[in-house]
Amino acid sequence: MKRGHDDDQELAGALTSLRTETPSTEESSCNKRDRFTGPAIEKHHATWIAWAKYLDDYCQSNGVRIGIEFTDSIQKRNDEMRKSKRAKDGKFVRYLPEQLEAYRRSYVCHLGRKGRTRDVKFRRTACPFKLITKSVYTGNKWEVQVTCPNAEHIHSETTGDVAASALVESEAPSKSQVQAFPVEGLKANPLSRKVLTDMTSRCKRMPENETACTRLLKRLETLHDSVALLEETNLHKLTYTDVVVLFVKLMRRKSLLLRLASSETVLFKIHELHDKLDDVTRALELNLAVELTEPSDALERRQTEQFARLNELLAIASDRMLINEFHGAPKLYEALMTLSSGMKWENQSPEMLALKRSVFERVTAILPGFTSSDWFIPLEDLEYEERLIGEGTFGEVRRGTWLHYGEPTNVVVKLVYKDIDGYSRDMFKKELDSWYKLAVEEDAKQGDSHILKIFGGSHASPQFYVCEYAEGGNLRHFLSKDVNRSHFWRVFQQAAQALQVLHSKAVPHGALKCSNILVGANNSVKLTDFGFGNIRALSNSLSGDAEEAMANALRWKPRELLLQSSAGTDQYKADIYALGMCMIEARTQQKPFANVDNNQVLDVIMKGELPRRPDSFSDAEWGFICKVCNSDHAQRPSLVEVLKKIEAFAEEEQQLS
Repeated sequence: MKRGHDDDQELAGALTSLRTETPSTEESSCNKRDRFTGPAIEKHHATWIAWAKYLDDYCQSNGVRIGIEFTDSIQKRNDEMRKSKRAKDGKFVRYLPEQLEAYRRSYVCHLGRKGRTRDVKFRRTACPFKLITKSVYTGNKWEVQVTCPNAEHIHSETTGDVAASALVESEAPSKSQVQAFPVEGLKANPLSRKVLTDMTSRCKRMPENETACTRLLKRLETLHDSVALLEETNLHKLTYTDVVVLFVKLMRRKSLLLRLASSETVLFKIHELHDKLDDVTRALELNLAVELTEPSDALERRQTEQFARLNELLAIASDRMLINEFHGAPKLYEALMTLSSGMKWENQSPEMLALKRSVFERVTAILPGFTSSDWFIPLEDLEYEERLIGEGTFGEVRRGTWLHYGEPTNVVVKLVYKDIDGYSRDMFKKELDSWYKLAVEEDAKQGDSHILKIFGGSHASPQFYVCEYAEGGNLRHFLSKDVNRSHFWRVFQQAAQALQVLHSKAVPHGALKCSNILVGANNSVKLTDFGFGNIRALSNSLSGDAEEAMANALRWKPRELLLQSSAGTDQYKADIYALGMCMIEARTQQKPFANVDNNQVLDVIMKGELPRRPDSFSDAEWGFICKVCNSDHAQRPSLVEVLKKIEAFAEEEQQLS
């Protein structure tokens, strides 16, 4: 049966005409194995227009609707097509019948030849509803099969609820009838059954971990139906969903070299996911059948299996093959640094450590000049929350967990914005080197350090650094609480001491504000985000709202930094000015010059003006701040003098408390 252009035109219009009369819902059913079921569809019509009408009538009579995406009028759509390049080139253009009010874009059908089957093709659409039909020619008759890959999105016309499943009287739902649920945390929130089905093939991506991954998948499948019946906000359902999301991310495709490098990380995370499923199983009071439990010696057995398989794979892999799996030197160097980090894991078998060293030496032997950094942390060793706890000039801050050679540690992760990490690789590496070196030196000293401890980071994409978690938040937040306001000068005493440490190492801060002064355990102040001036400047230049970002940053900057001839300016005196502005910010709980618009703040600073005096400062305190924030940097006191005066205020404060 040959199709012509007129048939195509008729079909495109016919598939839009789902009727709007109230349907009957007596025979409708939705099989939760993702197949739409109802009375058998038989095709007796020879034309495409009749086939399309039959499909519409079928859906109508069974009380279901297919999600429809409406667009502009038919007239407007046809006008666009007439002006298209295809029409101007004299090629065939499919127009829609003018009598239709609107059309549905979802369906473009192609009929297979005799004896062939071809799926209905779909254009991309925001509509979540989709029917897949197959036309099969048998003898002298066409038959149409209809399946629905997302059956949960077929709804009843009359109630708007999910179409009811046909249940056997007085019987509980079978497994196939238990509804799947959307997995939040994965792209497009796919349905749980589909995610688990797709994971079967993903488990084969890492042959060395296939047994461990298949075991975890089996447990997820076994628990699925019990979890699916729970409310969306149920804690155990959320835990189960988290396990699914983490499992999917863990199974992303990796090169053989990276799989070797992260071998311990993968097994450790799988073991952690089993522990979470144990909690869900116990909470739901399920019988601990064999498939619902994980043996106590499972981790050791998995490690043995993993080593044996990796050893086999690497024995037949040439050095060049390992290198050629990466597109570009940066990714290869990142993998080698990950491998170097993986060799530091404790409690790994001597055989696995020897294998890693052997492969590392093989690859680096043909890559002269490769060097690794002690501070490098592989992204695979981090888990961080989606929710932001802060946002800065060049990155966003999240809470996370760092798997430090098998020991989970609560940390804070700052990720550089994607629009600048491609430009800032060398700059970011230099700043990480400097901060990490300073942190190591401070660790070697006795006593409490007021520099936020950095554990490491990565200058590869995505760029990030990992720091200790400061539980008290930033200084403005800390001093907003009534119980902490009597500690004002004592916390600024610590901030000044931290600034003194930086200056003694010839490191100006460059961006001092309350958001970069944190408070940790025992009210211990920690300075952070120092020395990233070049990256901040790069971020501002690439930002779509660069002017606003610059205007906000100016509020803590002294006049000398804003002059065109600011080269060679004393950055240390600029930090002293910024410290005074932090005092005003912390006391008023507002940014400096809060009553001045962004487009006027530059003029105010250039005139040498100060923010309004807060009533809560005494004459002595305000006089001191005016000296610290003097517009003439030569008139500002030294940091030693500033610290001495703050210590005096802190002593008075302590006596009064």
